[in-house]
Amino acid sequence: MKKYSDLKELRNVIEIIDTNLVVLLLKREKISLKIGREKIRQGKPVVDIALENERIARAKMMSKNLGAGYFSQRFVEKVLHKIIVHCRKQQEALELRAKRKTKK
Repeated sequence: MKKYSDLKELRNVIEIIDTNLVVLLLKREKISLKIGREKIRQGKPVVDIALENERIARAKMMSKNLGAGYFSQRFVEKVLHKIIVHCRKQQEALELRAKRKTKK
């Protein structure tokens, strides 16, 4: 029975981690939208590929420094890239809506 209990406990830990991931992803998205609005207000470009690449490289290096192997580093890199692309698309949508409003 102990093995089942260990498995159940581990799954509970994963559930907590998943919940935290969702909360953090939604917080990041919300902040990203605020950043997008501010960029638009200041007339700055929404897309900053250099900054995006810097953030991805920093996350990959952080995972390496935390002892992650190559495949885990790549995993972190790919996940963060997807998150950044999602947020960029939302900022671009904000920018498009703002441009449409100014044309009216």
